[in-house]
Amino acid sequence: MTAEPGKRRTDKTGPDEDVLFGLLADRVNDLVCLHDSGGAVRRVFGGGWGILGYTPEEALHMEPGSLLHPDEDRSLLETGLERAADGVETVSGRFRMLARNGGSILAETRFVPVPVTGDGDRVTDVLTITRLLDGEVVPPSPRAGTKRAPWISQVLDAIPVGVAVADARSSDMPVIYVNDALCRLTDYRPDEMLGRNIRFLQADDRDQEALDEIRRAVKERRSAEALLRNYRKDGSFFWNHFMLAPVRNEGGEVTHFIGIQNDVSEHRRLLDTVAANERRLRLMTSRVSGAVFHFRTEPDGAWRAPFISRGYQRLTGIPAEEVMANFGVALDAAHPDDRQALIDRIRRAELDVAPFRHELRVRPLGGGESRWCFIEAVPERDGDGGLSWYGQMVDITGQKRIQEQLEEARREAEQASRVKSQFLANMSHELRTPLNAIVGMAELLGDTELDTDQRRYLEVFRTASGNLLEVINNLLDLSKIEAGHMALERQPFDLEELLERQLDLLYPRFQQQGVGLVLRFDPAAPRYVEGDPARLRQVLTNLVGNAVKFTESGGVTVGVTVDGAGEIVFRIADTGIGIPAESRDAVFDAFMQADAGITRRYGGTGLGLTICRQLVRLMGGEIEVESEVGEGTTFRFTAGLIACASLMASERPPGERFPGLRLLVVDGFPDYRLAIEDFLTPEGVAAVDGAASVAEARERIEAAAAEGVPYDAVLVDGGLAANADGGCMEPKPGGGTAVIVLSCGDRRDSSGCGSDHGFPEVVKPIKRRELFAALARAVSPEDAAGDEGDAPPDGPPAAASAPPREIGDAPGAAGRSVLVAEDEPTNALLVRILLEQAGCRVEVVDSGQPAVERVLSNRYDLVLMDLQMPGVDGYQATREIRRAEAENGEGRTPVVALSAHALDEYRRRSFEAGCDDYLTKPLDRRALKEVLERIEAGEL
Repeated sequence: MTAEPGKRRTDKTGPDEDVLFGLLADRVNDLVCLHDSGGAVRRVFGGGWGILGYTPEEALHMEPGSLLHPDEDRSLLETGLERAADGVETVSGRFRMLARNGGSILAETRFVPVPVTGDGDRVTDVLTITRLLDGEVVPPSPRAGTKRAPWISQVLDAIPVGVAVADARSSDMPVIYVNDALCRLTDYRPDEMLGRNIRFLQADDRDQEALDEIRRAVKERRSAEALLRNYRKDGSFFWNHFMLAPVRNEGGEVTHFIGIQNDVSEHRRLLDTVAANERRLRLMTSRVSGAVFHFRTEPDGAWRAPFISRGYQRLTGIPAEEVMANFGVALDAAHPDDRQALIDRIRRAELDVAPFRHELRVRPLGGGESRWCFIEAVPERDGDGGLSWYGQMVDITGQKRIQEQLEEARREAEQASRVKSQFLANMSHELRTPLNAIVGMAELLGDTELDTDQRRYLEVFRTASGNLLEVINNLLDLSKIEAGHMALERQPFDLEELLERQLDLLYPRFQQQGVGLVLRFDPAAPRYVEGDPARLRQVLTNLVGNAVKFTESGGVTVGVTVDGAGEIVFRIADTGIGIPAESRDAVFDAFMQADAGITRRYGGTGLGLTICRQLVRLMGGEIEVESEVGEGTTFRFTAGLIACASLMASERPPGERFPGLRLLVVDGFPDYRLAIEDFLTPEGVAAVDGAASVAEARERIEAAAAEGVPYDAVLVDGGLAANADGGCMEPKPGGGTAVIVLSCGDRRDSSGCGSDHGFPEVVKPIKRRELFAALARAVSPEDAAGDEGDAPPDGPPAAASAPPREIGDAPGAAGRSVLVAEDEPTNALLVRILLEQAGCRVEVVDSGQPAVERVLSNRYDLVLMDLQMPGVDGYQATREIRRAEAENGEGRTPVVALSAHALDEYRRRSFEAGCDDYLTKPLDRRALKEVLERIEAGEL
């Protein structure tokens, strides 16, 4: 075999090349095979066969590809052999190799063409060099030397580790051979290394201990391994895993040494990184207040702790080393009452292979107070079937103490809340009882003949009692909300009709102050919705009532729109005094006003807005406020309402009732015009203009007529019309303009400016259906018959039912026998008068026991049962009546509770006792009338 000039040097005194190749091949963990051009295996070398569990002799008789894993494509191996046999190029590929024990190892194979020496490119053999990438390295199997082969030089160059051969017979051990891999590893050319001692690759920082081991091995003519720090030609260093092996001649004399050098810098870097990380981890875990641990469930079920940080000793007084040596020590540290629960918790987590969290008490070593600790850990399945847990253990004794203190504070707060609620309930009862007589008697007095002064005095009684009742209701509502006793309903109702009726009830206050009240209902907003109508009315009443209180001119606008998310938004905007910026955040706080002067001037407890916010949040909405001093205030809120699809489907779609109509709205409050425009835009109107006075309106009417586009109708505020030139404004002769009066009169009084002069009239607050009907009568009398606007679908929701008539109008009440059980004489007198006005025959008893006796001996159409009476109260009396009826098989007598308690708890208790309905004091005559109507209808 002839070496290339300047590449390597050999001489007649060198080692036998067959012996040299065999020693080299067996000291690398590769599988080297020589195939003939047909692919059959001729020779095998390398220590990798031992990793796979085969001897080279066994491998020699294997078929090509028999070591491939069954999942691998054998055609890749065949293609590699064919391409190398064609002499095209050296190719490589990755495969899964199958070991004797059935396991698999990833390997990389290079296919090297071997040409005949001196015969050009003709290939006679193919060399495959397979490097095992992730298998465990085992000592190479010793084997006999091989015969000389012309391809040995190519084999050595194909080996991926550096190889150097030194002459052992020379005292300086000169290098006589290097392969390509060593040149690539060190960046030296062969001629720069040949003839020199391999020690030149080392520097002054060499590891003396490792070098001493190499020197002893040379002296003792044996093999050795060492980790050395070697340097490349450019001065950079690499970590070299150096293996030294002697080469002996036939007489046993060591003639050469083979040095196999492998760059393990990356491996060393990873080891250094792991060591550094471990040092940092131990340092960090030693500084944390708790303990960090690695707990393991062995495959046989045993428990042990491979690692616990030093913090464990601070928690328990037990050194971590003791627990790592015997995990039972940790179990013994647990409080006896908590030990079994800890064991059970670990067992459950093992079955679920899921993270676990657990609290327990531990007893410090040497005694002392037990400490509460919190343990949390996450699992990871190990390759041997075991289960590792990584987690932490922290001291939560302080948190537990705080938690106990908070729990005690919560119990005290709940007790205080119960005491407060009970106090408010009792106060409500005590206040409502005399208030019932005051309100009721004032109502009765109002039905008598009174002079002007007497009626003015009576109105003071009504206003004062109403204000007092509002304060009582607000306190009770606040108490119920804070105690979590406020229950919400969800039912379908007509939102527009609810708003109209509620504004009707509030409008008299606006009339008294001379300010406007407008409802603007966006046509895009759903008319029929689902929610709690009672609580929505309560919020609206508070906000609108609050707005009129602080508005002295202009008016209040209640708007309903839909935001971008499809949520219904309510807007209550006033033109009042406004709220200072520094007070806006406090307006929703209980008992707070914008400033002290507000309370003195306008009155109020400061509870209304607090209750509004709480109710809005209970309904699933939010409320916010915007305000500028002197310019007014706007409250916006949502109430968790959703459109009711079933009722929406029955609504009459817009039909453009008034196509091309041109209107002029004359009113000092501009939002009336905007509200009318909202109503009429879907109906096809051409224009809705506005004027602030009658004089401005006349100018606009004349200008429109002159331009040839006269107004079809003028809607004028009744107050402005009445004060214009001493009389109502009338259309110009021949102008063809209809007049509709926006009346400020009481809805209970049909007279007004409009009716006095024969004009159609719409009573404020303006309602869509009434507006449509008035317009139809004014501009299209022939089409107005039967057109009542958008009537609600059949069977309107109960929440929007019409207001009841006075009690004297109750049908069928005359002649009904009623027993009243009431211990307070004035209230008993009031109820008697109200019932006798309805034509009922009334008997009164002052306690529950005579009430039971009367019912059992007489037949009554109705029993009004006060719940709180001396002796036998209303609950017990009702239960006695129901028990006797059940025993005697008699018919059921309607019993209606009569109570000054307004909390739901008392209503529920009355129904549980057997009552059929519940009336609160002060007694509402309309509510009493509804009870009489239900009796007549057979509903009670």
